[in-house]
Amino acid sequence: MSKKFKSSYLIKNFIVGIMILSNFFVLTMVNAKVDENSIEPYASKPRGTYSDIQRGPDIYTGTTAETKTVVLSTPFHNSVTGPITHIYFNALGYLETGVSVPDNSRKFVVDLYEDDEYPNSDDHVRRYTFGFVGLQITDVNMEDYLFDYGNIDSAGDNTVELFTQQLADYIRGDSVRSNGNLINFQYYIDR
Repeated sequence: MSKKFKSSYLIKNFIVGIMILSNFFVLTMVNAKVDENSIEPYASKPRGTYSDIQRGPDIYTGTTAETKTVVLSTPFHNSVTGPITHIYFNALGYLETGVSVPDNSRKFVVDLYEDDEYPNSDDHVRRYTFGFVGLQITDVNMEDYLFDYGNIDSAGDNTVELFTQQLADYIRGDSVRSNGNLINFQYYIDR
């Protein structure tokens, strides 16, 4: 192999490698606040029944924020169980500079609940845990933990009432001001 051909071959492979890496980072990180500039962190959307897009609540680090309850029905199942109930994250945002300090050990937790009438307690369905790179939420190491394997509402009821509780860890140096919303998401039930 000639020197000229070898160097152009290496340069071509280097450029292709950079393009592949840049696409990986575009899919896993959102470099914009959750707004009209945000992108979806997934390559494709699973099939199922979806709610409208929900805007996450304003987040104050160290304080749990709760969303309003959303009613979701599915024509594909007679009853709704924990394993088929999920959150689809449309956009992942970031904490505000000057409000929160960058820290890669910080976690952001989103707990999914099915709302039950008193005196019944709410069903804790799932927990999603995200990490941070600086101030940016990242789904590279997202954990999805299922709590409830059975029916999350009455047997034979294909309608559920869902809400979330969201918490970003407090890190020493964070202020008490709002970071705005950190995620946009949809509730969904597998098909």
